[in-house]
Amino acid sequence: MIEIGTGTGVGTCWLLDGMDEAAKLTTVDIDPKVRAIARAHRGGDPRLTILSEDGAALIRRDFQRLYIDWSSGVVVMVRLGAWRP
Repeated sequence: MIEIGTGTGVGTCWLLDGMDEAAKLTTVDIDPKVRAIARAHRGGDPRLTILSEDGAALIRRDFQRLYIDWSSGVVVMVRLGAWRP
């Protein structure tokens, strides 16, 4: 699963809490300040990879699900499956 927009990691923690031990979550944010906050909360979780990259480029990789959580309250979760942009 990929999360676009780590923010301070609230959604990241929520996602990880619902995932089993074999699952993997990659989260990306361009803001180093919020990434540092997220890393302080769950950075030691072996299922989690926190990146500073272009989120649009990352979804071209082989992920099964895409999660985006905007501050406006809009949450999007998409099953990517065989979809490729």
